[in-house]
Amino acid sequence: MSSNFLHIDRLATLEEIEFLLFNVLDKKESLNWKEVEIQCKEHSLNFTYSFENTIRFLETISVLSIKNNCISKTNLNDVANVSGGPELSLMLLKKLVELIVKNGQISLLINSTVVSREAGAIIIESSAIPKQLSLFRSVLLNLGIADPGDENNNELFVRDYFKDFFISKITADAFAGKKDIPHHSKTKKLFVSYASADEEFKDALKKHLHGLVKSKYIDYWDGEIIPAGKEWDKEIKDKLNQADVIVFLVSADSIASTYISNVEFATALKKHENNEALLVPVIVRHCDFESSQFGKFMFLPKKAKPISAWDNKDAAYVNVVKGLKNLLNIKPDYEKDYSLDN
Repeated sequence: MSSNFLHIDRLATLEEIEFLLFNVLDKKESLNWKEVEIQCKEHSLNFTYSFENTIRFLETISVLSIKNNCISKTNLNDVANVSGGPELSLMLLKKLVELIVKNGQISLLINSTVVSREAGAIIIESSAIPKQLSLFRSVLLNLGIADPGDENNNELFVRDYFKDFFISKITADAFAGKKDIPHHSKTKKLFVSYASADEEFKDALKKHLHGLVKSKYIDYWDGEIIPAGKEWDKEIKDKLNQADVIVFLVSADSIASTYISNVEFATALKKHENNEALLVPVIVRHCDFESSQFGKFMFLPKKAKPISAWDNKDAAYVNVVKGLKNLLNIKPDYEKDYSLDN
């Protein structure tokens, strides 16, 4: 496969490739190209547009072999031992990356403008993928390796099953030795207020904030961290008074909470009005937030879409983390040389 073939943006889906490998080509050792094409196109209209691209792709990464206009599966162990599903997708992804390396174009992917690690998620900036690597984008979407974060597919979120591969083979090279340079003079103390009914959202947000905690941009605190033997009311008020950022997880339960309204929100509002702290509401479940005490503030995630309403929850939490980073002016710098060492 020439490097020009990496430009293609039409490829069969995982289900279609499974049909080709495990139905059509399992029946005989070898089949005539035309016979394979007819069976595939009868199975799926998409094959009408992607059949030749798909066959050539699978041939070049040694999944298929073509001889005398006949197609057969190869006998390589990594092909023979894969049954389908995510295992097949991962095998094809690995072979594609090997192909990109072979063509000397891996540095186009090993770049934080294309692949980034943020708040526990691995994000592919789809619009930043160069045209000469359009096949990479097709493989991510068509083989179920990444999910779109929005309707325009601008951000693709790598699914959990494939994260280890990205971390070990792509993002590790992109960010090895490239440490962010803090733009803050001190670590910001972040206080999270939440109703007990929203504990699962608090726990998930805490995980997604781990990178900022580890990098010492923020010092995270929520009520669950109160040590045994401490007076919880006094401890909460002390932490509120020390906080630089106060995040409220907003739901019908938190709006209805007398303690959150009369103590936590009242303190946060006073600090906000005195420019002593940022007050940041994060909507986690559908509720009438506009009529609440939080109504006049800008919400996260974007467009005040509740986290519970996002199909991709990772995308929702990353959007919240990005919003917090923007508010805190956290803008990591990276070295610009992302090429591989030979």
